[in-house]
Amino acid sequence: MAGVHKPHPTIQSDKIPSIKMDLITNSLYFLGGVSTFAALNNLLGRPPRKHEMQHIFFAGIALLVAMSAISRTFVIQSTDIANFVADLKWNVTYSLGVFLLIPWFTAAYAHKISKAYLIVVNLMIAGCIALNIYLPLGISYAHLDTLLITPLPWGEQITHGVGRHSIWGYFAIAMVALIYAKSLADIIDTYRARRRGVDLHMLVAFVLFGIFSSMGLAVRLSLLRSFSPGAFSFFVVIVVISMALMRDNQRKIIESERRFRTLIEESPVGIALTRQSRLIDANPIFLEMHGYSDIQHVANAHLAEILQLRETGQPPEIRTTPTTNATFESISYRADGSEFPVYVSTRTIELNGELHLLTYMIDQSKRKESEKKVEYLSHYDPLTGLPNKSLLLKHLRRAIESSGHKTRWGALLHVDLNNFRILNDGLGHAFGDLLLQSVGKRLSNKTRPNDTVARLGSDEFAVLLTNLGTSRSEASALAEARAKEMLLTMDRPFKLMANEYHNTSRIGITLFDRDTGNIEDLFKQAELAMYQAKTHRQGSICFYEPHMRDTVTTRLGLESALRKAIDKREITLYYQPEVDDQNRLVGAEALVRWKHAQRGYIPPSQFIPIAEETGLILQLGRDLLDIACSQLHLWQQDERTHGLVLAINISAKQFKNRKFIDDIRATIERHAIPPENIKLELTESMLFDNIEETIESMSALKKIGIQFSLDDFGTGYSSIQYLKHLPLDELKIDQSFVRDISTNDSGRNIVRAVLAMAGALNLGVIAEGVETQQQMEILSTLGCTRFQGYLIGRPVDARTFESFLDKDSSPVT
Repeated sequence: MAGVHKPHPTIQSDKIPSIKMDLITNSLYFLGGVSTFAALNNLLGRPPRKHEMQHIFFAGIALLVAMSAISRTFVIQSTDIANFVADLKWNVTYSLGVFLLIPWFTAAYAHKISKAYLIVVNLMIAGCIALNIYLPLGISYAHLDTLLITPLPWGEQITHGVGRHSIWGYFAIAMVALIYAKSLADIIDTYRARRRGVDLHMLVAFVLFGIFSSMGLAVRLSLLRSFSPGAFSFFVVIVVISMALMRDNQRKIIESERRFRTLIEESPVGIALTRQSRLIDANPIFLEMHGYSDIQHVANAHLAEILQLRETGQPPEIRTTPTTNATFESISYRADGSEFPVYVSTRTIELNGELHLLTYMIDQSKRKESEKKVEYLSHYDPLTGLPNKSLLLKHLRRAIESSGHKTRWGALLHVDLNNFRILNDGLGHAFGDLLLQSVGKRLSNKTRPNDTVARLGSDEFAVLLTNLGTSRSEASALAEARAKEMLLTMDRPFKLMANEYHNTSRIGITLFDRDTGNIEDLFKQAELAMYQAKTHRQGSICFYEPHMRDTVTTRLGLESALRKAIDKREITLYYQPEVDDQNRLVGAEALVRWKHAQRGYIPPSQFIPIAEETGLILQLGRDLLDIACSQLHLWQQDERTHGLVLAINISAKQFKNRKFIDDIRATIERHAIPPENIKLELTESMLFDNIEETIESMSALKKIGIQFSLDDFGTGYSSIQYLKHLPLDELKIDQSFVRDISTNDSGRNIVRAVLAMAGALNLGVIAEGVETQQQMEILSTLGCTRFQGYLIGRPVDARTFESFLDKDSSPVT
């Protein structure tokens, strides 16, 4: 705050400074103008952002300092008390205003804003300003005696007030000192935290401010009379602060340029700047995109020559106009001549009073590749490379629509692989995938160019045959012939890695012409025909008939009921006795039975195939194995049944399941039964599919003590070469041979041959399906020593089976 000298003795001429007063006055005006110019130049040179409010407060401080300097000239030129007091009040008010803005400036610069502190300072400074305006003599004087006008030899004069200082003046001085101390402390903390050059400049400015303010206070308190800093001191401070802020601006501009340069250079988007259609700058991505390593290779080149855009969809011409703002896709070329898809966006900007064109470019190669991949996956099966159902629908629709006025028949075939889940679950998905790929290739090799082979999912394929003739009968014959060719090629062994795998298929066929309605119905019809084919022998073909819907509906209802029955453990075991040639009970066969609440007893021939197809056989097999072992445990407690051997039928899926051996072991241990009392009955088709794995699994179970019986022997194609390597204990003569043994010599000869082969292989033999005494006698004569059938006893529940033991210890009826 500018001070006023206390009165002192009349100034002698030799003590007057050798500077004319008009020069001092003009200098004060000049300093005020320069200060204001510096502040406004700093403010307008770079408009401050919201977080740079220190520029606003700095401009306010500079303006108040300039006004204080101007008002000071009026004070020293006053000629009466009224003008002196009025001018002095304005001078002090401007000075107080400076200290009103200093804490705001410091808070904005140091980013240390204490709202409570700023509010208190504002209220105190505002109070001081109000007191200064409304007190009679302001806060400078409590009492003014007179004015001391000191003449100078050059005709100028300086006016000084003579009187006592006000207590409010000392209060204002103390408050200003506290504000200065707090602001200086904040600046010091800021410098320590950031250690920047601009902060050092600001610290110097505040130190100078402290020095000049202290000198002003000393003059105000009559401690110093020879020098008064006045407006000059504030001018120096403002110039230093202005330099600091300008350097801060320069630093921020450099940082901003570096930041934006980094953003542009690291941007994945190619950016080019042109003037009059010639390239003046580009980021690395743009250069790399077009095959250039440095901007110098293409500097000042015409943009059109670099891009060489090939019009796709008529893109606008890239040229600089005040309204250029285009976005389009096109094909661009690299320096080596290779092309690539691009997305281009251009807009006109003004730089240094000239129009420039800013071009953004994105290489669309990866996106286009992704789109092609998505397009491929949406229409093709990724495993086999065949069309999927979506693409097949399009081909089917096109085939129907292309029939024209002349009826042309076509066929849709639904191909299903038998026992695929056994392979997939038993050997792993790698083998399953190889089989599906091989099937796709074989089906494709049996079709014409206009036909379509598609994979519908899992192990199901579809084949679309077109142009099969103009009559339904002709189309039916051709479709059947093509389907038989497919079955034949599917019957050949598949080479899966180092293994040979035999697989059969079933095919459902439905015909269509131009009058076909809902296309989705064709898929359902072909699928229904395929399900109907499953009820026939393997490798069968079936055409769709309307009544099949009822058959499939019944089957689906049975499948649903089967799931519930397995969950509720409603399916149980019946036991059919086995005797030796002395009619002694030696064992029993466990046969599955299901009594439905509404349908009554449902034969295994109806629900076991469904369980096999749906995979329910695994859970059902585990449950039945548990029931059988539980029954064996009970028989172990009774002397009459202690030594009985229980034969349990095992499905192919059970046997080839990786967990089967562990399940057997765990069940035996849980029920604490001798393993040798369990005899697993296997079919020929199970054993000779992947014979090496079969022998390995059987040998592992054989080590535990479990016996094996080959069921339905003679109905398949057993190889004696393989048979001798299997760890079997028994052969079971199929009932079809036993049924004809008394009336057919060939049946008797087959039984004789089986018995001879079993003797050579050291295997036991049991005949099933014995229904008459004559059959039993003939079998005994031929050398068979074990029998099973209705003559011996029908399958019954466990309680009824035990009742046989009370009938002369023989279950024979």
